[in-house]
Amino acid sequence: MAATEDAKNAKLAIAQCVCGWTMFFLYVPPWIWLILNTVNQTSISLSLEDFMIADVQSSNVSALNQTLIYFKLHIEDTENDLSVHYENLSLGFSYYRGSDNIVQLGNYTILRFHQDAHDKTHPQASVVLKQGLSWQEISRNATSVTVAFRVDLAGVVRFSEFNVESKKLKMMAGAKVEVDPVTGRRISKKAVGLKHMIKHHQSGSVTFFLVFMIIATIFAPLWCFCFVECFRLCRSDN
Repeated sequence: MAATEDAKNAKLAIAQCVCGWTMFFLYVPPWIWLILNTVNQTSISLSLEDFMIADVQSSNVSALNQTLIYFKLHIEDTENDLSVHYENLSLGFSYYRGSDNIVQLGNYTILRFHQDAHDKTHPQASVVLKQGLSWQEISRNATSVTVAFRVDLAGVVRFSEFNVESKKLKMMAGAKVEVDPVTGRRISKKAVGLKHMIKHHQSGSVTFFLVFMIIATIFAPLWCFCFVECFRLCRSDN
């Protein structure tokens, strides 16, 4: 009789273990996915550490002189646990010619890369201005003591944790940079932060799934208790 009771208790313990692990695998992955898709985009810190524009004379007499913009960015994943996968990031450079007129100067592409939590990346490069535009002309036509430039960043990112990835999320940010018309260097001694233009990505479907998971998680212990009790009653009848 004792052996029979021990066997029943062992099977009940196995049923409880199976129920617990089943609930774990049913609930943890959806919760991770929800967390990844509700991350605020501002968790990615973006700033312009350096900015300079200058006319460069070519050593090749057959080539035209060029105007270059040199930049250095700071990109940091400030999340404690989540890593970030960046698709190609597009940088656009322009300047304010007058109060309302913005003139496009050039573009640069930062190739895709990955960042772990709290990792920092400092992409830097030189961008050639579009043909027909020069720093000499821009500075000569300046109407104030500074020349205002604009740097815009756009791309797609995915957050990940435990090999679970969020959907692709659009990222857009930008900043106004004031430059000395004589030296061509930015006036601010501090890094210029790029302001995020998209802060939240939650869609209606994500919000609905979040509410569903909260309700399901609240009732999870009750479902597990009912399963174990049904198993125990069935074993008792046998």
